[in-house]
Amino acid sequence: MASFNIATGIRRFFDLLGIKESSQIERELPFAAIMFTVMAASGVTLYEGWKKMRSIHLLPTIQKEAKDVVRQVEVLGYDTLTVMYKKADETKSRQYRDFLAGYVSAVKSGGNLVSFLNSKLRSIFEARKAAATRSIEKLGTLVEIYSVMLIVTLCIYLLFVVVYSTSFALEIGAALHGSCTRHAEG
Repeated sequence: MASFNIATGIRRFFDLLGIKESSQIERELPFAAIMFTVMAASGVTLYEGWKKMRSIHLLPTIQKEAKDVVRQVEVLGYDTLTVMYKKADETKSRQYRDFLAGYVSAVKSGGNLVSFLNSKLRSIFEARKAAATRSIEKLGTLVEIYSVMLIVTLCIYLLFVVVYSTSFALEIGAALHGSCTRHAEG
């Protein structure tokens, strides 16, 4: 009996919908940013953080990115910051690019990494909140349009029913009137 893997099922669902990898990265980025923030606050090194991200199966795109980062560090001998900078240049996702480039800048400049990650996390969630609000407003507009169309359709249906029942009643009345007139004459 085949088992259902949630991560694989979600990935296949989004593949069927034609959703691009950049939007998948943007969908998973807030959760990855939370994990990187917690790891940075706990004193976990950047490279060790990427190694830990390889085992997160619920974030398949980030997991793939983490495997690639670790592979480039271990096999090709690049340092983690160089790999992250290259990934920032290659990605199509603006949010992911900003996250990686900002992370590299914070580490290279010696800035407070946890503070950067917290502010980046806040901005990511604010952007998602704004996008969700826009989607809800669009959905509300569609529901209003559907309701109006439903009411108009119902009114047109009732109009046809009234017109046809009235004309049918007139025909029956005319027919009855005609038959009554014939019975009265005869």
